[in-house]
Amino acid sequence: MKLCLLFFFLFQISVYSDIKALNGQIKFDVNSDNQEEATLNATGLGIGITPSSNLHVDGNAIISNQLQIGSSSIGGSNFNLSGTLSLSGQVVSSNTLIDTASLIFADTSDNNLTLTVPYAANVLGRQLFIKKLSDTNDLYIRANGNTIDNYITLKVPSNTGGLPSVKLMSDGQKWNILDLFNFSGNHVVTEDIFAWYNFDAVSGNSLVDENNATNNGTLKDPSGSFALSGEEGISGHGVKFNGTDEYIEIDAGSSSDYDLSGSNFSLSLWFKANSPGYIFNVGASSFTSDHVTLLIESNGELTFSYSPGGSQNPPYQLSGNVIDGAWHHVVGIRNGARTGQVYLDGVLVHDDVDTTGSLSGVNISSNAFIGSSTSGSDFYDGYVDEFRFYDRVLSEEEIQLLYFPQ
Repeated sequence: MKLCLLFFFLFQISVYSDIKALNGQIKFDVNSDNQEEATLNATGLGIGITPSSNLHVDGNAIISNQLQIGSSSIGGSNFNLSGTLSLSGQVVSSNTLIDTASLIFADTSDNNLTLTVPYAANVLGRQLFIKKLSDTNDLYIRANGNTIDNYITLKVPSNTGGLPSVKLMSDGQKWNILDLFNFSGNHVVTEDIFAWYNFDAVSGNSLVDENNATNNGTLKDPSGSFALSGEEGISGHGVKFNGTDEYIEIDAGSSSDYDLSGSNFSLSLWFKANSPGYIFNVGASSFTSDHVTLLIESNGELTFSYSPGGSQNPPYQLSGNVIDGAWHHVVGIRNGARTGQVYLDGVLVHDDVDTTGSLSGVNISSNAFIGSSTSGSDFYDGYVDEFRFYDRVLSEEEIQLLYFPQ
């Protein structure tokens, strides 16, 4: 009996005895790998790190009930703070991809700036507060593969009479505007768009239409090896064509949805050319039949052409060699039955009268190509990014928004 009592007494001591450190700290090696997962010292408790405060966590922390900071009384919320709260801030004066900062102060005093927010699916629940520090120049907030509300780019303008700010939150699919201060918000809209490709995927030979994910494209070559691979782009990634046998075929859906027989359309894209070739073509490859074409001639000059109703329409050939190792933004527009326009790098460089008639035989679902005129000829050697095709005329402001955020 005495032996049993002695054993019980010793067991209690082993379970409830104090732990004393001889060197001022206690380290916990849970995995028995000589790496301390936690450290307790006079400063506090550190998890994944030696503590520099009462509680110091290097990594993620999950609170399943309530967290009280600054007071011993428990409030009625999951997170209760008695005192002050500091957030990470960042002052930027050049185009920036936002990383970990929650507060971004944009100094636009010297020039226009573009802030690219993180991919919304990777930061569910994250909030961003962005404020201009100057009322001069414009600030562009650009979605990275998603949208801000239903838009591609949010413009925070200059000369508002104050210093505008915006608050955003990710729902895991897109960024949502929670609050705007001192401006109403201007956007590059996606309404009335046939197809939108940002080429930001880094693998695969399927090209997803970012507008509604139904009017997709396919990367093609004889060997079947042509695929997205994270090539250089003007924003994020782009796609590179070899000029020999690579192209993209746009296999959009309903012909009634993608019939170009209406009088208005706008083609917008970025390119960096290494040699002549067809950047885009829909319809016939001959200028005497119904088509919409963007190509680089043998002399390096850019040509935008369309032929309504099978009538010959003179192509708009722009002077100047665009095979110069630089990215260029081009917008080709048919504005009504009588006007064709071309913008190059934000500047209207061609505004002319065309023939009358409708593009009766052109349909984007049946015969549309990026990187060639058809499935087997006139291949383009170079890069393409941010391809958009609208069935309406883009405004001057929208064209500037598509160009300047880069």
